[in-house]
Amino acid sequence: MQSSAGHRISPLQGFLCALLIAVGICGCPSTQPGQPTALPQMAAGSEHLIILSAGSVRAILDPQDDQGRSLGGFGRRGTYLQLTRQSGIDPVVLDAGDLLFSAAALPRDDKRRRADLDRAALIIELLNLSGLDAYVPGEIDMAAGWEQFSALRSSASFPFLAANLVQEAGSPALDAFVVINRGEIKLGVFGLVSPTLFAQTPAVLYEGLSVSDPVTAGRKAVHDLRNRGVDLIIALTHLDPAQLETVARDVPGINLALSGHSASGDPPLNTALHGLPVISAGSGNTHLARLDVFLLPTKSEGGASRELLDGTQGKRLRQSFDEANRELLRIERDAGQGSIDDFLAQRPEQHERYGRLLAQRSTAAEQLGAIMGRDHFVFSAVALDRTIGRDRQIEETIMPWRIAHAPDTIPNQALRQAEETPQDL
Repeated sequence: MQSSAGHRISPLQGFLCALLIAVGICGCPSTQPGQPTALPQMAAGSEHLIILSAGSVRAILDPQDDQGRSLGGFGRRGTYLQLTRQSGIDPVVLDAGDLLFSAAALPRDDKRRRADLDRAALIIELLNLSGLDAYVPGEIDMAAGWEQFSALRSSASFPFLAANLVQEAGSPALDAFVVINRGEIKLGVFGLVSPTLFAQTPAVLYEGLSVSDPVTAGRKAVHDLRNRGVDLIIALTHLDPAQLETVARDVPGINLALSGHSASGDPPLNTALHGLPVISAGSGNTHLARLDVFLLPTKSEGGASRELLDGTQGKRLRQSFDEANRELLRIERDAGQGSIDDFLAQRPEQHERYGRLLAQRSTAAEQLGAIMGRDHFVFSAVALDRTIGRDRQIEETIMPWRIAHAPDTIPNQALRQAEETPQDL
């Protein structure tokens, strides 16, 4: 294991291993009675990268149900990030926009307007504390106009990305991309915003800015990142579905797309467009999208030419293997010291079932082997629920805003104590 800068697999370990494709000893499927099929593992020296993505938070600090019980929020997110880092892997943390405000226009009421602006500044402070590697803005983030947005940007310790947001003279308004290093992995992340970024913002608030074609900007970003020799390229996007599909079809060389622009109540999503994996964390600050990425030690020439296989089905395959193996061993124990062939010959139904289980076990092992022999990722939706405690520093940082602007949102002390868990940090 390396330091928190990254994690070299030998063998596979890490946080929440039950969600990964954890495997046993190298080998090929065996059909010998009493001998469990051995599953293949990733090649020694393979790299394990964790990517955590959020989006469409909509300035919700602590989502709650009808009874006022927490369903997520920045405090629980902070704890999850700390626990992940304590496992020895420093995750890449990204946000796909619609983060800073709750609506595309600020309230007219001065008091509510000040509360919203202060909350946006607070969110930047919370992300500085918990850690964010890159962010792409959405339409809602432009609610206060470019001047206020730039002031928020200046207080952030993480890059704001948008390869297709340009100033009047044609120069970029934000960074097009960032290169992130984790151990031996060099990751390129570029941002794309929707051509309708300012559709709900008064023109006077974004004078001199325009949004260029996402496909053209995306192709240039991919070209520039390839020249920097990155291992993977991620498109951090805030596009509507049709725009994202066009980018997936017309911009080759992207390994993963992380999508914002989720509607209220949307769940986390793992899908594909024209062969490009597209991941969303849903909305409302209730989940993180987690990607465990496994890369073989051999790099292709030219950089960023890897193709990531969606290995999420590996968990189901492992369950299928374990189920078949368990039943096979039970039948073999029933046979005792005698010949398994003689035992099955006297039991035609068991003989047929034994054959099916052997085939199930062998097929699962073979398909898992195909995944392990490729660069792949495993998707999981991390629910920021009450099984994850709150980060105390994050909670203490939020409290002054609550007291000043929303005292009714201060958690009931009895309820707060009932939610405490040993994971509170």
